[in-house]
Amino acid sequence: MISQTTAAGAAAAAPAGASAAGAADNRKIQTVFFSRQAKYAVTDTPILVPTRLKRYGLSEIINHLLGLETPVPFDFIIDGKFIKSSLQQFIDAHSLSLESVVRVEFVEASLPPKKSAVLQQDDWISSIRIHPSLPLILTGSFDSRARVWSKTGKCVLTLSHHTAPIKAVGWLQLDNTEGSYLLSGSQDQTVSAFHISSDGSDGTLAYQATGHTGSVEAIAVSEDSTFFATGSWDQTIRVWSADPEDVEEVEEERAGKKRQKLSGKKRIKTPESVLEGHADAVTCVAFGSGASSSTVYSGSMDHSVRVWDVSAQSNVSTMNCENAVNCLSFSRVSGLIVTGHADNAVRLWDPRSRDGLVVKMKFTSHANWVSTVAWSPSSGFNIASGSFDSTVKVWDVRSTTAVYTLQGAEPEHRIFGLDWSGDLLCSGGEDTKLHVFHK
Repeated sequence: MISQTTAAGAAAAAPAGASAAGAADNRKIQTVFFSRQAKYAVTDTPILVPTRLKRYGLSEIINHLLGLETPVPFDFIIDGKFIKSSLQQFIDAHSLSLESVVRVEFVEASLPPKKSAVLQQDDWISSIRIHPSLPLILTGSFDSRARVWSKTGKCVLTLSHHTAPIKAVGWLQLDNTEGSYLLSGSQDQTVSAFHISSDGSDGTLAYQATGHTGSVEAIAVSEDSTFFATGSWDQTIRVWSADPEDVEEVEEERAGKKRQKLSGKKRIKTPESVLEGHADAVTCVAFGSGASSSTVYSGSMDHSVRVWDVSAQSNVSTMNCENAVNCLSFSRVSGLIVTGHADNAVRLWDPRSRDGLVVKMKFTSHANWVSTVAWSPSSGFNIASGSFDSTVKVWDVRSTTAVYTLQGAEPEHRIFGLDWSGDLLCSGGEDTKLHVFHK
């Protein structure tokens, strides 16, 4: 904690940090700075701050209070809104009184990622997953194919096994196997699993998961990679063992080149459990983590987000809103859920909440449907959302305004898929291009 003496020194030093630009304006306001990060704890004693200061000048105060040898840039939030101009302009715009004490939250500033590649495909991109440990990016497409891309921009593998558009994809990284398993869910009501070598090549069909009676719209993998879950247009969630040997071999007949019948064996996986309760299509699923690793979260066209106990095969709780749920992402850092909707809004939920406030926050900046969302893999504050308005917006949940907006597809083309892993953020959709952003 910084002492009041040091805080007073910072307040005295602040005008000098922004001297000539606004010397005629000596208005000040009592300000309490605070951060939700323990390493940035500062005094909670109000200090007088010149209202002419902008982000840079306010950052100088915080750096002085913290005694940082290497300056850190910060952004500033009042009542859930970022300060985009001077403190005085914010005060005027929101009718704040100079006689009051204003609480200002500060957060580390981040630069928007830069677009590093645009990779062309043959058809609309429906879904994207970045591999958690290998330099590979997986896409599913409306041409019924799954593609594996290297992070250098090369398509290293194209897999064609489905008979209808792929709507969802996922990665399975098993500890006892080399390489990974690629999962693809399709409108043909099946999930195909392929074994992929570490460099992304040599895709071999391992099995096909069957049982859904509608399009497979979503795939999620448990934190320990022992299970995966799927959501479907048939209104169910199905949970499957990730063990590639937990399959049944069945005889399969298919036509040969000369129309003769050929026989062979097909490896089929059936679900461990079926979770029923939604009254409309299940559009998205996610697993919990830690103590909640056997929990599945699902979103549906029936306007609900449901929490499921997989072990008990029961619907633990149901959270409702006024619009269909298009997409969902769970943060393993914060334990919060974010969803996207057809009313152009992004909603934030706390599934642990028992205070009756179901939707914790609502973000409204997109100009069309929000089709896909993703949490930052390292932050419990940052989320990304992709929309039919062709943009990707990155949000800080401490504010209701977007931190920045990216062109995630060609103008007037809808975005369907989005993923965020490490320093990569990828989007794709109707323009048939994989847009890769690098932080």
